[in-house]
Amino acid sequence: MIFIIRGVMLSISAVVFFAGWDGIIIAFDMNKVIAFIIALILLEFPIILAVAALYGAVNAWEWPIWGAILLVMWPLAFTIIVNGIPSVFSLFSLSRFKN
Repeated sequence: MIFIIRGVMLSISAVVFFAGWDGIIIAFDMNKVIAFIIALILLEFPIILAVAALYGAVNAWEWPIWGAILLVMWPLAFTIIVNGIPSVFSLFSLSRFKN
């Protein structure tokens, strides 16, 4: 199961990388090879790459802004889902009401 989750996370990260690559190409009207090298460097700066990916998803791929935000913010959404579901169940736990 963990391999499936890691595979999905890696796939989404690759899509974010390519959206950032396209964002750099469009924003700076740059050669694809140079933009790819810059995108590789920006892997060390995830916030800047996320902005480029948001720009690339909206302008290059013509995604709606909410889809691009979900693409870029998927780690936050994943964390909320994984950590939020058990915390909701713990709120309604019967052991909490025992004396």
